[in-house]
Parts: sequence; C-alpha cells; structure tokens
Amino acid sequence: MDQNLIKSILYRNYFKYKNNAKERDIIYTDNIFNSNEYAKQKLYDYDPDGFCYVVKDFSKLLGNMKIDVNYFEKNKLKINNINCSSDYIGPSRKQLLVKLDNSNYIINALRISRTIGGHICFPVHKPPTINTYRGNKLYYDRIDLCLKAIHHYFEDDPKLEVSKKFTEIIATESDYFKVFGTGKNGWKNFIEFYYLQDFVDKDFNVLDLSKTKYKEKIYKINTLQEIYDKNFTLESEQINPSINHEYEGWEEVFTNTCLICIIKRNIRIAKNIKDSL
Repeated sequence: MDQNLIKSILYRNYFKYKNNAKERDIIYTDNIFNSNEYAKQKLYDYDPDGFCYVVKDFSKLLGNMKIDVNYFEKNKLKINNINCSSDYIGPSRKQLLVKLDNSNYIINALRISRTIGGHICFPVHKPPTINTYRGNKLYYDRIDLCLKAIHHYFEDDPKLEVSKKFTEIIATESDYFKVFGTGKNGWKNFIEFYYLQDFVDKDFNVLDLSKTKYKEKIYKINTLQEIYDKNFTLESEQINPSINHEYEGWEEVFTNTCLICIIKRNIRIAKNIKDSL
C-alpha cells in the first residue's frame, strides 16, 4: 500500500456518464465538474455502479478479519469466493433533485459521494439482489434502510425489520453474510469490515439519516480541501430509520447527513491504511 493510494481515497472520483451514445469513464473530480451547468445536465445520465476502479481499489482496502478479498475482473471481486460488485450508497437522484436550483449543492454532493467512501460491495447475480431491491420506490436507495435490514438479519430483532420482503432478500445472501459471523458480533464485524462506523451510533444501531442532523451544510462549502478540513458538529441523533417519509424536507437532511458520513468514512479508511503501513 503506498501513499498515493491514501491520497486518492480522499480525492479520486468514480463517475460514469454517457456522451454521444458512448460511455466514457472519468476518474478525477476536477475533470468532471468544470461548469455548474454540467452537473444539472448530466444528473440523469450518470451510472453510480459498476465502475471498475472502485472495485479494484476495494480489493486493496478490504481483507481485514481474515476474510479473503480478491479482484478478479473489470468490475467484480470475490469476498470469500462470493462474486460481488460495487454498490453506490450516496444520495440518489431523488434527494439531489430537491436542490436542483442550487448547482453548488449538486456539484459538491457528487464530488463527495462518488469517492470510495460512497460505495460498498454486495453479491452480484440475477435480480433480485440487495442492490436492485433497495432501489425501489419504498426505500429510495437509502443506505440507512438497507443497513437496518442487514442489522435485522444478524440479530433477528423484530423491531429492526424494515419489511418482510427485504428480510427475504437479505436472507438469500446468507453465504455472503455468514463470513462476518452471527448475531451482534457478526453485525459489528460487518460494520467494521466496511468502515461504516459513522452510519451507526456507539451501540451499533443504524442512524436515521433523514433525522440525524449536523450543524454544517455541505452545499455552503466550496472546495474538497475545506470539506476534509471541517470538524462536523452533530446537532441531533436518531436511530432506526423508517420507510415512512412523513415530514417535508427529509431529502435535504438525508443528503447532507449521508454526505458527511461518507466524508468521515473516507477519512477513516485513509487513516486506517496510513496506520497499517
């Protein structure tokens, strides 16, 4: 592991967009967001998943707890011999479009969320999968709801169930989840393996990102350097997200909190690698 990889964790951007019916892969943020209009025009075109470099980098970053991780082709890796691919965990188009009139908001959101901290790896096969199911209209691609469903799988607590169907989908991936163990220890291992500690509280309960609030607002910060230099102030914390989006403005709160969690995850990943050199 070299210092260049550590630096790239914070700044490398995995963004795929379509231009003239051809897919063009762009790696670094500065090459993407050279105009405010670009972010508005291309918001519907980008494909958050399946970009090869993020999976290749994951194969270098993961592998603690004696779990085998091997990169084996363009956009896939094996975790204990189970085929996996990248899954984007940042704010979805629905959340970003709430602030479509604020181009800085969209630009900063994509600069942050398309880094390695904005991705995870799940089993890949013919749908339904965790990735495809959490994207339906009930869940809005919310990573907190997905994590709560996984938490329910490990601890089998009825209070944690998101929906019976989501429980069934998670259960079909038992070979993948069992590599982390079972019960509370299995759940803790899963969170630590993927550096997801900032998405849970001190007791490993999943945070409701639509109600957990930070004082700072991402769209008011202009540069990546400023973003990574910030000490974010938690104003209120709530656990156990619900699929009932019952209050106006939840999308903006969710997006801001999710992005801050991704920033903190990137820093956590970079620090862990630096400490292990």
